[in-house]
Amino acid sequence: MFAIKAPGSKTLLLGNASKSKKYALLLFCFCIGALLTALLIRLVSFSNATQTKAKEQINILEKKQLISAMNLVNVELPPPPEKPAIEAPHAKVSKAINIKTVSRSKRSVKTDQPKIQAIGLALLKKADQQNSPDIQIALPQNPGHQIKVIQVLRQCLGVRLGKIGASGKILAREQNKSLFSPYIRLVEGRLTQQEQNIVNQWRQLPGSIVRFYPELADAGVLGGLYQLVNGEIENTKITGEYSLENGGLKLINITINDQVKTAELVIAQTCQV
Repeated sequence: MFAIKAPGSKTLLLGNASKSKKYALLLFCFCIGALLTALLIRLVSFSNATQTKAKEQINILEKKQLISAMNLVNVELPPPPEKPAIEAPHAKVSKAINIKTVSRSKRSVKTDQPKIQAIGLALLKKADQQNSPDIQIALPQNPGHQIKVIQVLRQCLGVRLGKIGASGKILAREQNKSLFSPYIRLVEGRLTQQEQNIVNQWRQLPGSIVRFYPELADAGVLGGLYQLVNGEIENTKITGEYSLENGGLKLINITINDQVKTAELVIAQTCQV
């Protein structure tokens, strides 16, 4: 048999060849696209992995910093140095003011005033009563001061020595024109040389050596004490101490019923011995 070539077969072959090229081009483009897609996916994966690794490194660094900060909390740092005090310019500095405590002035009563002596004389007349005050006046503790006070008592006030028996009877007494107070004091402490010579003359007489005070001297003391207690002198216990100050004889350290009085009695203002 003979093959019969159909008319237009060459055109058909050419058309088939053109289609094959198109398919090949499409396949090539497809492959190129698949390759690019795979490459892009690879790049995206690599980028994500890089970012993840970077984040992990950042997290590790932050954890290390946090741990370091936690460790620093337990560390006690030394206190900062004190800042020096800075004075403000032209500041006014106030000066300290010394405040002196003002002590209360001691009350002083002069016993040679007629009014005071008159009150004391009236009290002396009541010396025998049971409500009369119990008065004890001591000499200074210092022996030298004792002698000086005794000399003032003798030469300025007229105090004299005497001797009484156990019953209170006066056995001997120095001569004196003044009237004596009913308050008689037993001799305590030292005697002046003059007094010792007088006492030696009474050795043969049994009894106790005493001192007799003039009536006006004791009246002044009683009147002054009467003013210090505002007239309430009955049934009181009064103590004091003789003292020589600036040539005068005073009664200091006065207590009334064991309460200290901030006062003094001036018994003799000026006396030369």
